Amino acid sequence: MGIQAPNAQNNYGEVDDKLARQKAIDEWLPITSSRNAKWWYSAFHNVTAMVGAGVLSLPYAMAQLGWCVFTFTMFVGMTFPFFSGLLGFFGGFAFAPTTYFLPCIMWLAIYKPKKFSLSWWTNWICIVLGLLLITLAPIGGLRQIILSAKGYKFYS
Repeated sequence: MGIQAPNAQNNYGEVDDKLARQKAIDEWLPITSSRNAKWWYSAFHNVTAMVGAGVLSLPYAMAQLGWCVFTFTMFVGMTFPFFSGLLGFFGGFAFAPTTYFLPCIMWLAIYKPKKFSLSWWTNWICIVLGLLLITLAPIGGLRQIILSAKGYKFYS
């Protein structure tokens, strides 16, 4: 009695199943075992590498600048006495959305809590406060700029 060779049809089916599973995994993974990355993964890696190198060198750059940063900030503060109004004006546009209502909207969209629950009410209160802040802070900053600019004279 000799050893029979395995049926070729059975092997082809197993190989096809393995290839199908591997292909499904490769489509899901951002980078595959064959090192073929998806375009978005490559773009993310490039941005992270470039920005990351810049961020890591910031402490060195600030140490090398020395008094330049302080001098520039002092010059801007003396040149524009309405600098606090500018901070309020632009801060209302940047601070309120990123701190108050965008995180709350994202949290509500991701977790989908029960309507009228405590977390739902808390998030909606923060959203409304953020919208009030984004409207009132620039108005107050603009008012401060106008009041400061009425009697404005350079370096007086």
